[in-house]
Order: sequence, then C-alpha cells, then structure tokens
Amino acid sequence: MASLQATAPTEADLVVAKYGPANVLPNATFNYTIVVRNNGPAAANGATIRDNLPNELSSVSVSCAATGGAVCGSTSVATGNLLTGTITTLPLNGRVTYTVTATAPLSGYFSNSATVAPPTGVKDPDPTDNTGGPVFTSVEMVQADLAIQKNGTPVVQTNGT
Repeated sequence: MASLQATAPTEADLVVAKYGPANVLPNATFNYTIVVRNNGPAAANGATIRDNLPNELSSVSVSCAATGGAVCGSTSVATGNLLTGTITTLPLNGRVTYTVTATAPLSGYFSNSATVAPPTGVKDPDPTDNTGGPVFTSVEMVQADLAIQKNGTPVVQTNGT
C-alpha cells in the first residue's frame, strides 16, 4: 500500500503598489504609500521590500502598518535614501502598508518605484507585479504675486525753478 504525503505550497504571489503625488511645493513635506499584498497560496514570511528613493529628497522617514495577520518587521532608510525592510510575517491575504514621509527639493522632477521579493524557498508565480510605480513627481514653480503702490502728494515743478 502506497502512502500519500502532502507538502505545503511553496508559491506566493506577491504584489506591490506605490502611490504618491504628481506635484509638490518646494521644500514641502509629502508622503508616498507602498502597499505589499500576498495573494498566496503560501505564506511569504521574510519577504523583502526595497525602494531607492530619489537623492533629491531630505528628512526621509518610514512607518508601517500591517493587516490580515501580517507583521511589518524591520524597516530602515540608509544613507542615499535606500529604504529596505523585511516583512516578518506575510500570510495568505496579509498586507503591509508603508508610509514614507519626505521633504521635497526646491525645484526639479523625480520618479520612483518600489520592489518586493519573496523569501528564500518561496517562488512568486507572477513576478511582473513585484514592482510598484513608477511615481512621477514634479516640484511646482511658485509664482510671486507682487504689487507696488506709491503714496504721497504729487509735486509738479515748473521749468527753470
């Protein structure tokens, strides 16, 4: 009599989406949102997130919130604005949402994408949705609204005096 042995699934369809503003004001604080979701069937515990944020940005920070049984894990922004993180627990239908806060430069245009990768031993059957973005952002030109007003009594002079 033959025995049947079941094995746990080793595929997890990871999906990442990135959202952000099309326009920002010079030196203004703004947010990007990165959402990672596991469409399964297997868990993807230890999946990694990577986002090489534009060098033009300053004061970059990141926070994370998890739903559906997911656990955010460690995330950091290193020198050069490289965001990296490991998602501790990412079960079927689990989701993590990263909020990246940054300060815009005084002028310019930049684009940015985020990527997710499955952990060792887990295959993603559809890697085409493992990159979120790009998000294209332009720093708006601020136009001054100036007016000049001169007050006083007019003085008229005659020739020769």
